[in-house]
Amino acid sequence: MHKSLLKFVLSAFGLGFIPFAPGTWGSLGGLALIWLIHRYPVVPVADLLIFFVLLLITATFASAYLKVTEGKEKDPQFIVMDEVLGIFATFISLPLSWTTAVMGFVLFRVFDTLKPFGIRRLEKIEGATGIILDDIVAGLFAHVIVFIYIKVGGPVW
Repeated sequence: MHKSLLKFVLSAFGLGFIPFAPGTWGSLGGLALIWLIHRYPVVPVADLLIFFVLLLITATFASAYLKVTEGKEKDPQFIVMDEVLGIFATFISLPLSWTTAVMGFVLFRVFDTLKPFGIRRLEKIEGATGIILDDIVAGLFAHVIVFIYIKVGGPVW
């Protein structure tokens, strides 16, 4: 596969090339996609299906990119499809409102940036797995907190 196509897809169609905070831009792009899915649902589990498709694409493209670059870059900053996956993990099967969107986005970015609770160790796994797994787990931590917030009756508007 051509290196520039790999970079374009892995950068979440160019968001990863925004010079300031590319991970945040990738996360916002993922949130916009989730917002569209929730606003115009095609099937009830569309977010889950799209998550697995994106996971497969990201893993395939990241593996191919790492082979093309001979592993010179462990997790290049322009790769933000992993942030898109992390945001999807945050919101899978959750109701989406302004409250949950802001809360989930902020929590995901905090977990993704600080990498607490062993998330940093996942990042050290070789290859595409290490690139992707830390973001998915950060998203799952954010998911759990938003889920608990909703279940205890926090306002969702």
